[in-house]
Amino acid sequence: MRRLFTTLVAVAACLVGLPAGASAAVQDPLGSGTVLFNPQAPTNRSCTAAFAATDGNKGFLIAGPTCTSGTLYATKPGGGMALVGNVTTTSPYNGYAVVTVSNTADWVLVPYVLAGSTKIVITGSKETPVGGKVCHVGPTVGSRCGSVDATNQTVTFPWGTATGVTRTSICSGSRDLGAAYLTDDQAQGVPLGGPDFCTTAGVSYFLPVNPILDKFGLKLVTG
Repeated sequence: MRRLFTTLVAVAACLVGLPAGASAAVQDPLGSGTVLFNPQAPTNRSCTAAFAATDGNKGFLIAGPTCTSGTLYATKPGGGMALVGNVTTTSPYNGYAVVTVSNTADWVLVPYVLAGSTKIVITGSKETPVGGKVCHVGPTVGSRCGSVDATNQTVTFPWGTATGVTRTSICSGSRDLGAAYLTDDQAQGVPLGGPDFCTTAGVSYFLPVNPILDKFGLKLVTG
């Protein structure tokens, strides 16, 4: 009887593509708002993913400017950390990082961002013109909205100078680099920050996502 049971377990495992005695890895969501970090860096630098993307074969994260190189990890919802992948772009790269996701056993790319407890599913990346509404959205910043005030700007930040930058009327300081800029369900850009003295209104900047996608031949993961 014991031999028969063992045989049945082995057959069942083969049918679902698993080795006998193994269980399927639980994939956790990876996308906008995921905090990435390099535990081997001298200062344990971290950045926040703005968007998930793909080239049709591999998965990628387009993240903020503070993860410039190395192997990146993220914290699992159930505790502990797991490898995500490696920074593809060189350091620094005009205010963003492209991360190749190599660990697909632990992570699955998702097309949404959490604004507090509200889930916003990203469906495209139609650019908002000057004067249009835009929001800085993320798990920690919630949703802060304003307008697009100018495009194609050159701005110097503590980490370097970025070109092709969009200026907004949203109060988001240099410590608020989480998640993404959106207009409704349309991806706009990667947060670059702004002055830290604003309270309700102010100035902040993002790097438009479409030129990044075009440069690396990527498409957004959308819902």
